[in-house]
Amino acid sequence: MSAGLIGCMTTPAQGAVIPPAAEYACDNGKFGQGWPGHDAWYAWLERTVERYGADRCRWAVAPDVPFDAAGTLTESLPWLDRIRALGIPAAFAAQDGCDLIGIPWHAFDVLFIAGSTEWKTGPVAERLAREAKARGKGVHMGRVNSLRRMSIAEWFGCDSADGTFLAFGPDKNLPRLLRWVDELDRRPSLVTAAHAEALTPKHPATQTPSGRLTLPEPHPGAHLTSKSTATPSDPDGRYVHGHAVLHLTDQLNASASYEQAAALTDQVLHPTDGLLERLADFFEAAAEKARESGHDDGFDLHDDFEDAAASLRSLGEDLHLSVDRLRALGPAARPNPHMRLAARSGAMAAPAPQPSAGPRRSR
Repeated sequence: MSAGLIGCMTTPAQGAVIPPAAEYACDNGKFGQGWPGHDAWYAWLERTVERYGADRCRWAVAPDVPFDAAGTLTESLPWLDRIRALGIPAAFAAQDGCDLIGIPWHAFDVLFIAGSTEWKTGPVAERLAREAKARGKGVHMGRVNSLRRMSIAEWFGCDSADGTFLAFGPDKNLPRLLRWVDELDRRPSLVTAAHAEALTPKHPATQTPSGRLTLPEPHPGAHLTSKSTATPSDPDGRYVHGHAVLHLTDQLNASASYEQAAALTDQVLHPTDGLLERLADFFEAAAEKARESGHDDGFDLHDDFEDAAASLRSLGEDLHLSVDRLRALGPAARPNPHMRLAARSGAMAAPAPQPSAGPRRSR
């Protein structure tokens, strides 16, 4: 943090000490158990700014009502000017549907993309983020805990993002987070429309108009299906998504080469669209659902689900070279002696026919 590579997000309930020279932002604690009430929150905000300085504060987000656009508008409006009065930028939390009821652009300095996972990574949030940038405002995205989500935030034009990734195994996850930041820094600032579409989750009714990346032939694993299939442990075929993974396993067992095996393994380990990353997204959504209950056990369950998501992403990071390593186990292509002879003589000759040995299966 002191090196300026990452900043510090602080909340009223956190009690964190911000490292010297580190930039910080102030969340309000509404998303969770950390909301102390309006007066206590504002007193905490005043103390924090006085202690660490307004010049190091990126913004403070006004009180909101998570997942409720109308409630957030009512809750936030009285506080935005009071945040600005402290000499720091005021952030407004954008929730699902906020574009339909109106956004008080004049009243804040930073658009905080909150809301549900589906909404915040979808086309409406992207449009609002780009409008905010066009209006000269900052943009921040919350709950970003993967390289895929960071890529989406970058494509939207976000200036910053936060998440709980470091809270679960900071010694192991900090190097991973820094690698993500480094990878994004090394990417071109302008990417193709097809790349952008690949980074943005697809929704049946909200496809982007840009060109779609197509494959010349079906990709390994493209025939995965959630069609119900009976197994001895599931005679009624209830667990259709588990059967899809079982079908992928059957394809791996039947693969005739390490190239095929690597392509199938990539279906699981791809860093942005593989099965592990999708499962991590699932557990993040389950964590949010548990937290919405407002019960103590729901918050505990939220932490357990978040821990599961972080563990899955850590596993993906540990195995990020495995696809290439598996592919490398296959035999190297042998040079054709007839082509070599033709090259030496300065002419191109057709290779002599080779006897067919039938398909071979690598072990």
